[in-house]
Amino acid sequence: MGQFDIPLSMPGGFKSLADAKAHRNVVSKLTENRDLAVETAGDMREIDEVDISSTPSDLYKDLAAGKGHVILLSQPEGSPLLGAELNYNPADESTRQLVMDLDSSKLTQVGSTFKIEEGAGPAKTTTYFKFDDKRGVVSVLDTEHDVPAIFGEANPQTIIGGTLQGGIPILVF
Repeated sequence: MGQFDIPLSMPGGFKSLADAKAHRNVVSKLTENRDLAVETAGDMREIDEVDISSTPSDLYKDLAAGKGHVILLSQPEGSPLLGAELNYNPADESTRQLVMDLDSSKLTQVGSTFKIEEGAGPAKTTTYFKFDDKRGVVSVLDTEHDVPAIFGEANPQTIIGGTLQGGIPILVF
């Protein structure tokens, strides 16, 4: 099980083009997934309906009854049927859990921790991550590998750039 803290901005710059590309690939992928989850949860809160007496499984509508629970199906043109389920606290609109069934992956958020599941069978990878804005890092955890699979062929030392490895707690779910 490998957990690494990656700085969002590399102190002192990069030593090589390969280091900069590896850092960019990892940080941008995690940032894009976090931003997608935040945006999707916000959009889903807007369509949340309290009372649903009966509903067909229509696209782009709230399919769950009750404030704080939203189920949404979507099917962009040329894509398979996708979906998302959000449970949140209506009082402060904080996300309890968001599960997004994307075309080639599954993105889950529980509290402030995220999980990306990609691939299938023996090639399936699971990456947990959590942003620590106070320290300016994203912590990455892979429960199956010593070096997170999301790093690809990159040397972890070039991605963490000398950042102290505090290991903020990541909820594994």
